[in-house]
Amino acid sequence: MLRSHFPDFLDDLEFTQPCFAVVRNGSAVSLCCSARQTSICAEASLHTAKSYRGKGYAVDVSNAWAAEIQKQGRIALYSTSWDNFASQSVARKLHLIKYGTDIHMK
Repeated sequence: MLRSHFPDFLDDLEFTQPCFAVVRNGSAVSLCCSARQTSICAEASLHTAKSYRGKGYAVDVSNAWAAEIQKQGRIALYSTSWDNFASQSVARKLHLIKYGTDIHMK
């Protein structure tokens, strides 16, 4: 199911659990799994194929992933960058609480 839109995830799928997907016509079109995780928390890794964006799939898979993380007694985290407006839009739709800001020093 990952080959057509997310082939890069095939090798790492074992390490990114839990992983949830919206599937259309036998292919995953939106995917949320763990980018980083510890016994205390996990950070979401969210991806939606370009032709399927704007349909609410990112919110659906993010909610499913977060529910499973919370069921495990862990904290679900979501991060985005200053210039990733699509990701910020998903964060707003999820009604997330801002908890920090990255500061890069050179």
